[in-house]
Order: sequence, then C-alpha cells, then structure tokens
Amino acid sequence: MSNLPQIITDFSPISLDEMDDVKLMSRTDTKFAFKANKMPLLLQKLLPFYRVLAIDGKLIHDYKSLYYDTDDRKFYLDHHNGRVNRNKIRFREYVGSKLTFLEIKLKNNKGKTIKKRMKVDAISSELSDKQQNYIEKIIGEPMAYKC
Repeated sequence: MSNLPQIITDFSPISLDEMDDVKLMSRTDTKFAFKANKMPLLLQKLLPFYRVLAIDGKLIHDYKSLYYDTDDRKFYLDHHNGRVNRNKIRFREYVGSKLTFLEIKLKNNKGKTIKKRMKVDAISSELSDKQQNYIEKIIGEPMAYKC
C-alpha cells in the first residue's frame, strides 16, 4: 500500500525503551483479513488507541526470519490443522534495532501466544548445542529441527 508511510505518521510514536513496559511476550493475537483499500479507514479508527514504534525516526521496520520444523513438518501441520498448544521456532532479526533472537512461540488452548527468546549474534541455518538445549527446555521434549 503506497500511502502507508504517510498514514502512520498520524500515530503517536513509541520508543523501544517505552516498549519494555508493554507485555508482548505473553499476549493474545487476533488477525484480520480485509481488502487493502480499507486500510486507511481502519488505521484512522485505530489512531486514538495505538502508537507506532519509532526507531531512529523510522516508523516502518524490516525483519528477517528463518523458521525451523521437524522432519515430518509437525509445527506446520499443527498450525495448518488449527491445533492448540502448538509451537513455532524461528530466528528473527529485527533489522532496524540490529537485534537477533532465537524465538520459541507457544499458542495455547486459551488463544494466548507466549514467546520465549534468547539473544543470538546472527540467524543461522544450524542450531548450536546451546540453542538446541534452550529449545528442549522450553518445549519439553528433544527433537531434531531443521530450517
């Protein structure tokens, strides 16, 4: 949507430091699908209730992700089949803030998303022993993961 950068300048900014006070590691996610031409009106209605993250004056942020799954694609199939109490494992680089994490997300049967993460130096196509142990500690069972 070409006018998105202009539309979001109407929102009050929030800094990364202020975001520390916002509890995003345990949250309820709700996703909506709508036609792109509805975006300006929807954003206008959200103005009084939301702020936009500002990093170095930028309001639109890039990130890179690399997802992991089991050989039998357990995480993908659990998601596709709408299973609750499912997991997601990924590396995510938040480009603007120059931060990269190994993230493990659990979606529970209450509709809550709980994210655990460890800071890493870079996205990797191989999990280190330390990263593998971290995942096993959170998920509770040893499995082989690949990207």
